[in-house]
Amino acid sequence: MSKLLLVDGYNLIHQLDRYKRLASDSVLAIRQLANDLSNLASVYKWQVIIVLDGGGEAGRQEVLEGQQVIYSGIDQTADAVIERLVSQSQGEVMVATSDYAQQKVISRLGVKRISARDFQILIDEYRKELREKLESRQHYRGSLASRLPKEILDKLEKMRRGDS
Repeated sequence: MSKLLLVDGYNLIHQLDRYKRLASDSVLAIRQLANDLSNLASVYKWQVIIVLDGGGEAGRQEVLEGQQVIYSGIDQTADAVIERLVSQSQGEVMVATSDYAQQKVISRLGVKRISARDFQILIDEYRKELREKLESRQHYRGSLASRLPKEILDKLEKMRRGDS
């Protein structure tokens, strides 16, 4: 069974510079958050649910960047939705939020939490590892000749020159 990560979406968006700079366009900020969560989910094998305040009808859902998004509606908060999902879930659950009141409730329920700062560290580590992998692949791809045995290189050189 995968681990469930519940994300207090607007809390992370307003806490982290990565999303804050996009906050004037909330759709873009939410998409960037969902994209980052999609990447992390694939590495850590998380099932992710992003919970957002508002969104009209309570419980409205959509999928963004492969991640489930639930809107709290106008009659409840994202915190209340997260608490309900925690109480209904089975297995390992973690909540991503820097909301102090939410953290206290989560702790009382015995659920792990990840702060916005720690979430940013995870994103930074993921991006660094990805960049290093891409760079190593590009370096590895440097030249075909660097990966072929000498006898094959000699045969290819003879063919190039027209020697039999």
